[in-house]
Amino acid sequence: MQDPSASYATLSTRVEQTLDETYREVELTFHHLEDGTFKRLWQRAVADRVRVMSIGPYFVCDALDHNERLSFRRTARMVQALLERFRHLEKYHILWHERPSMTLRPPFASSHSLRILTVECSLYKAEFLFSPETTPHALEEFNLCVRDDAGNSDSAGYIMIHHLARFLNNMQSTLRSFSLETSLETDFSPLFLALGFFVRLSTLALSIPMSDAHFRNPSALKGFLNLHRGALKCLSLHGHPTSPPHRTGTRTGGRWLSEALTGIMFTSLQTLNLNTSFVQLDIVILCVRQWAVSKNQLDSLRVSPECLCPELIDMLAQHLPSLTKLYLRVRSFAPHRFEAASQLGRFCTEMSIRKYQGWKLRDIDVWMFARRRLQFQYCYTAPPPICLPSEIWMQIADYLPPQMVGDLYTVNSQWFDIAMNARYNQVSFAFLNRAMLRDLDRLRDPAVARRVRTLHVHPYFVKEIMERTQEPSPITTCRRPLPAHHHPLRGKFKLARGLFRDRDHRRIARGTRTSALHEFGSPADLVQTLVDVISRLPNVTHYHIAWSGLHSISDFPVPFLAAAFSPSVLQLTLEISLEKTVDLLSHTAALENLEELDLFLRLDHTQSAETYEQILVDHLAPAINRLHSSLQKLSLRLCEPLDISPLFDSLRVLPVLDCLSLSIPMARPHLGHPSGLGNFLNRHRHSLRHLALRASELSGDGLMPAEDPLSEWINDALSFVTGPVKLRTLEVSLTLFPVEATAMVLGRFARTLHSLTLTGRHLPWDRVDELLGAVRRSGATRLSTLRLGAITLSPELIDLLAEKLPSLRRLELLVRDVVGCEGDLPLYYDGPEQDDNQIGNFLSEMELRRYPDWGLRSISLTRSSFPYRLQYAADYRDVFLECIPSLARAY
Repeated sequence: MQDPSASYATLSTRVEQTLDETYREVELTFHHLEDGTFKRLWQRAVADRVRVMSIGPYFVCDALDHNERLSFRRTARMVQALLERFRHLEKYHILWHERPSMTLRPPFASSHSLRILTVECSLYKAEFLFSPETTPHALEEFNLCVRDDAGNSDSAGYIMIHHLARFLNNMQSTLRSFSLETSLETDFSPLFLALGFFVRLSTLALSIPMSDAHFRNPSALKGFLNLHRGALKCLSLHGHPTSPPHRTGTRTGGRWLSEALTGIMFTSLQTLNLNTSFVQLDIVILCVRQWAVSKNQLDSLRVSPECLCPELIDMLAQHLPSLTKLYLRVRSFAPHRFEAASQLGRFCTEMSIRKYQGWKLRDIDVWMFARRRLQFQYCYTAPPPICLPSEIWMQIADYLPPQMVGDLYTVNSQWFDIAMNARYNQVSFAFLNRAMLRDLDRLRDPAVARRVRTLHVHPYFVKEIMERTQEPSPITTCRRPLPAHHHPLRGKFKLARGLFRDRDHRRIARGTRTSALHEFGSPADLVQTLVDVISRLPNVTHYHIAWSGLHSISDFPVPFLAAAFSPSVLQLTLEISLEKTVDLLSHTAALENLEELDLFLRLDHTQSAETYEQILVDHLAPAINRLHSSLQKLSLRLCEPLDISPLFDSLRVLPVLDCLSLSIPMARPHLGHPSGLGNFLNRHRHSLRHLALRASELSGDGLMPAEDPLSEWINDALSFVTGPVKLRTLEVSLTLFPVEATAMVLGRFARTLHSLTLTGRHLPWDRVDELLGAVRRSGATRLSTLRLGAITLSPELIDLLAEKLPSLRRLELLVRDVVGCEGDLPLYYDGPEQDDNQIGNFLSEMELRRYPDWGLRSISLTRSSFPYRLQYAADYRDVFLECIPSLARAY
C-alpha cells in the first residue's frame, strides 16, 4: 500500500499549487465586495499569494451616487486596510480618473517586491496618488497614462514638479523603463526639467498629442534625452494629432522633433520608434546622419517620413548597416528626393536596380496612408537564421536528394559550401555536350576545382570530335599552356543542342549549329584543355576510368587521363581494355598514396595471346608493384576467361594488402593455371584479412555448364596455400559460385574466420548443412557473425544453426519462405504474402524449443525480395527472445 504520509504530501502540494494559481491575479471591483473574494483576501495566507492586482475604485463613486456617505467611508477604510496586507505584490494596475472621489492611498510602501506599476488616472488624482512618502523602492517599470478631468489646469505645473517628479526621482537607482502617455494639451516641460538622472533607465516611451502646447520648450525633453544618451537602448516617441487635425500641426511637430533630437549622440541606442505624424524627409535624413556620427548599433527603427524615396533607403543602408528591423509609415512615394510624389511603380523601378550587400536588414514593413485610409501595405520578414554546426547541416543534407541540395546554396554560408560540394563532388566527362563544356569552364576556378572528390572519365567524346574532322588519330599533344587571349570555350553554350544520329550512326549536330571543333580549333586543343583542367583538381580521391573499344582514337586520351594521377587519389577504378594499359599505367608512379585498385579487364582481340601475356608481365604487374607501399585492397574482374597466372606470378609481396576481391569466370581457363592464384594467396597469407569471391559468366560456355570445372580449379588453387592463414572475413556470392567450391574454401579458411557471408542463391536445408559442416570440421571457434540467404526458415534450420555454431554472436538471415516443418511446401495466395497458417505453425513450434547453450546476442530476419520487411516481425522477435536466453540477456 502507498504510504499515507506520502499521499498527504502530494495532496498538500496540489492544494498549494491550486491556491497559487487562483489568487495570483486579483481584480478588485464593486461586485467583489458582495461575494466571498473580498472576505478571503483578509486572510494572510491568501493575501500573501497575490502577485498581480488591478484596482478601479469605482465602488466609492457608486456609493456617492446613492448618497450613502456612511457606506462610502466604511468601504474606503476597509479597502485601504486591505491594500496594506499585500506584502508580495509584484505588478499593480490602478485605474482612477474622470470622476471625483475621496483620497485613496496606494499600498506602495507596504509592498517591497513591487516591480511594475501602471497608473491610469487624471492629473488631479496624481496629486493624491504620488508623494515621496509612498515611493516603492524596488520599482523597475513605471507606466503613467494621464487623462482629462475637470480639475484645475493652472495647478498642472505644480503637480508635475512636486508630485510626479519627486515620486520618480526617488527611484533613480532602480527604474529601468518609463512610459508616459497623455491626452492633455498641456505643456509637460516642467516634468522633464525637474527629473534627475536615472542610472538604469534603458527604455523611454512618450505618447503625446501633436498640439502647440507641447512645443513651447523642446529643450526640456532634449536635456533629459541628452542626460541619458549613454544608457537608453530603446526610445519611442509617439505623437498623435489632435481633433480636428491641421497640417500646421504636422509641420510644427516636425520642427519640434528636429529641435528635440538634434545634437544628441546616442551611444547605446538599439531601437528607435518615431511614430509621430508624417515628418518631413529632411528631418529624417538629419537624424540618420546624426546617428551615423554617433556610431551606435541601432537594431530597430520605426519612422514616418512624409515621402519615401530611394535616397532615404540608401542613407539608411549606408549609415545604419547593423539595422535589422525597419518600419516605415509614409504618405507618398517619389522616384528621387527632390521630385514630386508619383506612382509607386517609378519608386519600385528605381529600387530594383539597387543592391545592399552589407546591410543586415531582415524585417521591413511599409504602410502608406492617404486621407486616413490604408492605401498600400508591404511586409516582409526573412526567415530566421539557424546557427548550427556544419556537421549537423551535412547530416541533414544526407537525407535530401543531391539535386535539391545543390539548389540550397543561397540559404547561408554553410549551405553554400554544402551545395557547392554536392554540385561538384562528382564530375563526369563522357560526351561533348553542354554539361561537359559548362563543367570545364567552371573547373577553371580554383575555388570550384578544390571541391571535386570523384572523377569519371569515358573518352567517347574524343571519338566524336575526331570523326567530325576526319583527322588522323596519332597526334602529338602540346603541353604548353594556352595564351591568355585564347578562349577555346567561348560560345560553348551554342553547340551540342539536340544531337541525333545519321544513317551511318554517327552523332551529328542538328541544323546549322556550330561544331565543337570550331570551339577548340582542333582535337589537340580539346586534349590540352582537358589536361589543364584535370591536372588542377587537387583533391580527387576516387578516380574512375572507362576505356575500352574506341580503336580509332588509339592512345589519344592518355595525356588527360593520366593528368589526374596524383598523391591525393586513394581509389582507382579501371574498366579498361588490356591493350590500353600499356601507355596509361606507365604513369602510376604518381599514385603514391593509392589504397584501393579495382581492375575490370576487357579484351579488344587485336593482339595475340603471347602479346597479352607480355602486357601482363611487362606493364600491368610493374604498375601494381609500384603501389606496394600503400595498396590495401585489390579487386580483379575479367570480362571473359583469360590466363592471368603470369600476372599473379609477377606480382611481388604487397606488405599492406589486407583485402582481395576476385571475380572468376565460370568457363576455362578461369584465371589461368591454379598455381598463379594459389601462390599469390600463399605469399599474402600473413597480411590478408578479407577475401571476397564470386563467379562470372559474361562470355564462354553458358550460364551452367554440364560439368563443374570451377570446383576442380578452386581445389587445385587451394592446394598451393601451404602455410597458416589469418583470414577474418570471407564473402562468397553463390549466384554462380558452386556450393562444392564454397565448401572447399570454407574447409581451408574457416578456422580463423570472424565473419562469414554466404548469399546470392536459395539454399535448402541440406546445402546449409553441407556448408556449416565444412565450417565445423575446420575447427572454427572464432566465427561470431554469419549472414546467410536466401533460406527457407524452419525450426529444423534454427536447430541446425544452434548445433553447428554454438559460439555465434550475430546472425542475419535472408528469408524467402517460412514453414512449420522442414520439407513443407510454401503456400502463397494472390500476392507476395505467405499463408498465415504456415507462419503460425513455425511460431508454435519455436515456442516449444529452448537453446540454453547458444550464445547468440543478435538476430536479424529480412525478406530476400521486395517488400523486404517480414510479416509479423514483432512475433518473430518475441518468440526468439523466449527460446534463446542469451538474446533476452543482451536486450
